[in-house]
Amino acid sequence: METDEVGQLLEARLGRCTVGWVKLEQTKASSLGSGTLIKYRSVLGVITCGHVVEVLKELDEFGLCFFPVRPSEYQRLKFKRNVVEFFQIGEDYKSHPYHGPDLGFVKIPLEYEEDIKLHSVVLNMDIQSDEYQRVGYQTPSTSVLCGVVDERTTPGPQKSNYGVTTFNGLINIGNITDRYSIYDYDYLKFQPLPGPDGKLPSSFAGTSGGGFWNICFTQAGDGIKFSKRLFSGVAFAEMKDSESVTILTHGPISIYEKLLPMIRERWL
Repeated sequence: METDEVGQLLEARLGRCTVGWVKLEQTKASSLGSGTLIKYRSVLGVITCGHVVEVLKELDEFGLCFFPVRPSEYQRLKFKRNVVEFFQIGEDYKSHPYHGPDLGFVKIPLEYEEDIKLHSVVLNMDIQSDEYQRVGYQTPSTSVLCGVVDERTTPGPQKSNYGVTTFNGLINIGNITDRYSIYDYDYLKFQPLPGPDGKLPSSFAGTSGGGFWNICFTQAGDGIKFSKRLFSGVAFAEMKDSESVTILTHGPISIYEKLLPMIRERWL
């Protein structure tokens, strides 16, 4: 399986529904976290983590950044706070940041759907939920984390009344090193593997709220294709030591048996 071929598949199937939250200032922008664009029945929005939602709720306005995007393409999609609706699960992370629950959802009005689809792909959570109900969570052949990495954000030219900032998304393959539960929520420990350049970011700050995926590939003639793609969790914390980085994520039970039922109860 060629690395380039895998990367292109992951970018097309996962990267396109990954978003970055952006703080907007007069001549610059900065990352606030990550998320995954979804539509569940008639509800459009972004699944993210709770501490990202808490930050967004304090802003009058914020933006969304989509991936992948052509280098020459500028993005300007932004939302006023009173246009969207926020939903947050858990506050224990304030005193126990590695425990959770730390989940969130930002509901976006359906009138924005066409504009969003010009830049991105909206994940159909009805199909994802059916897949989860059919087969449950299985050990994946490939585990993948998607999100924004702050240290790879690069400011561009600054003018008197505007600026350009480039946000870089990361699609990181890695290994699940542990799976556990605290009360009714499940958690995964994900250890990212270095890319082709042999390097990892020094910090995954900005990836909070990013999607964790369970991926399986099959051979298709001389190439490969997806045989399974299950949205399986949300990143919310990072643990580092001198030798490795571990990303803590919510798992599929937290998504399909906790978050989605709460979305149904609130909006459907």
